[in-house]
Amino acid sequence: MKQPLPMQLFELWTLAPQVIATRLMQMATTSYPAKKSEVREMNEMWTEKVQAVVSACQAVTAESMRFQTKIFSAVVSNAMTPALIPQTTAQAMLRYGPAAGTKMTEKLVQPFHKKVKSNAQRLL
Repeated sequence: MKQPLPMQLFELWTLAPQVIATRLMQMATTSYPAKKSEVREMNEMWTEKVQAVVSACQAVTAESMRFQTKIFSAVVSNAMTPALIPQTTAQAMLRYGPAAGTKMTEKLVQPFHKKVKSNAQRLL
């Protein structure tokens, strides 16, 4: 079941510092030379951040394109003359904008929340 955005943000806010602290402690107490499992954990720490950023960017871009398509469709179908384009665009943005902003925020937070929550379950 998908959690609401405020709950995802709260979990991200509370779990991320714990995961960071755990990983920093693991890195500080690593022996030299590091074991394969420790090296793998450190490499995963960086790659999962890159994967989350790429995933979030793709999701926000796709959601932004959906929003722009709705705006364009509304303008094309409702603006009878070129003089009405600014008014129609503003009305469409007021109609679809808030929901699109919320959806983009959810799509942006989701990959980071998923990674932090899985790391917390695994490390803590």
